[in-house]
Amino acid sequence: FLTFAVFLTIFIIMDKFSLDQFNERKIVTQDMLNSNGTLFGGYVLSWMDLIGHRMAIHITKRTMFTAYADKIKFKKPAFLNDEIEIRGTIIELGAVKLVLQMEVVANPDKECQKVVEGIFTFVELDNNMRPTRIHYPSHSD
Repeated sequence: FLTFAVFLTIFIIMDKFSLDQFNERKIVTQDMLNSNGTLFGGYVLSWMDLIGHRMAIHITKRTMFTAYADKIKFKKPAFLNDEIEIRGTIIELGAVKLVLQMEVVANPDKECQKVVEGIFTFVELDNNMRPTRIHYPSHSD
């Protein structure tokens, strides 16, 4: 029953919010390259966190904070002038955490190669800076 309830909750939120709006595209410019001539990983991680954070706030309508990033995998390099797309997918709508699968792909309209992927967990904090229960908006909000 719990699995069904989680699925139903995810379905309702996905029905209410278009997750496409959390896809963001960027072009790799010279100032984003590392000494190897490829996209610096720090830029990619900050983009993943930023887009994930925007997504978490939009889904919950709450003030959210990044708790941690996990299972970051750098799969392929991105190069100068590559178009990069940052995407987010809901993994878990927990009582005190929202977990998102974030991925970055290069040249999404052509060969679409995955550059980086990772799991980002977001929480709402109370006045004592401790994770607190997330009150997700109802379908009618």
